Parts: sequence; structure tokens; C-alpha cells
Amino acid sequence: MWDGTIRLKEVIEESGGVSTVSSKSGQSVSSINNWLRGTEPKFTALADIAAATKANLNWLATGEGPMRIGEEAQMDDDHFPCVPRYDVSASCGNGVFVDEAPILDKIPFTKDFMRKKLARSSTEGLILLDADGDSMEPTIHDGALIMVDTKRTNLTSAIYAFTYDGALFVKRLNHLPDALEVKSDNKEYSPFVIDKHQMNAFKVIGRVVWVGHMI
Repeated sequence: MWDGTIRLKEVIEESGGVSTVSSKSGQSVSSINNWLRGTEPKFTALADIAAATKANLNWLATGEGPMRIGEEAQMDDDHFPCVPRYDVSASCGNGVFVDEAPILDKIPFTKDFMRKKLARSSTEGLILLDADGDSMEPTIHDGALIMVDTKRTNLTSAIYAFTYDGALFVKRLNHLPDALEVKSDNKEYSPFVIDKHQMNAFKVIGRVVWVGHMI
């Protein structure tokens, strides 16, 4: 199987989907779908896709370099993809949010970890936050490092980072008719509901995709 499938999927999703990229690149929808299933495209076809999506052809073909031409590669000196950690605590309790929080540092992850654990070829859209509180125990410990994918904002039954009424939270979200149920994994905390009249105070940041614990 071609190892560029994940990169192709990522750039197509960010460029409007298969039909849009097909129209812009001149490559057929069926061909693109075959490549997304693992068939290796010809280099000339990749060049068409890269031009249509403004992607770096070398990145698309090999995974080397930045995803977009003109972007700085998100790498440290040892060529590990780095994810920024922000100076803000994501509440697993009551919630504190700081607008425009500064970046504390950038934490490196291996390409193998990104590919196998997150099905990603780059760190674009990923951020790290520190958990605060015990309401998501045992899934998320107090002080744990939380990785959030800010490109995954379509709500399903999963754990998300979000702001509500000016505070930052990490909780499970479930859809209800005309409302969202907000639940903690720690059963000592009661769920609450954000109804349709309160949604203007709600904003999803992204889905939690990885948690690092101290032991």
C-alpha cells in the first residue's frame, strides 16, 4: 500500500473534498478515491494534486518538508514534528480560560507516533493543554497533557475542548434534541446541559485525540 494515503487524505479534506480537488486538478474522482484506498498514483498525477491544493509536492510524495510551500516545517533541530503547548489550563473541574494564551513551549513527537497513533502526517492544527481538576478521572488525570485536534470540530459522542461562558473545559459531549449534554467521566460530577438558547456562549476548540499521564 502506498504510504502517502494519509497525506493525500489530509490535503484533500483541507482543500474542499474529493470533488473539488478533482475539478481543480483534472484528475477523476474515481482515480482519487483509488489513491485514497492505497493505490499509488503516478508522479505526474501527484503534481496535479499538489498544484490544485497548493501543497508541497515533495511533502505529498515523500512526507519530507512542510505541507504547504512557503510554510516553515514544524520541526525541531532533530527533525521531530513539534506541537505547541499553550499557557492555559483546560478545566476538568470548574474551568479557567485565558484569551490569546501565549505558547509555553513546543513538544516534539516522532513521525512514527503521528502516523500510527494519530493517522496524521503533520502537526498542523494540533495544540497541547494542561488538564486541571479531577472531573475526567480516570480518563484524564489532574495535570495531564492533553492533545487537541482543532481541525476536528464536528461534534460526535467524544471528548472535546470547548469554551462555555468564557471558561475552557474538557468534557464528553453528547447530542440531545436541541441541546448538548456535557458529561464528566468522574461519576461524582453531575452532567449539565447547554440548550439551544445558550449556544451563543459555546464554542468548540477541537477534539481530544491523545492524553499523556504522569504516574
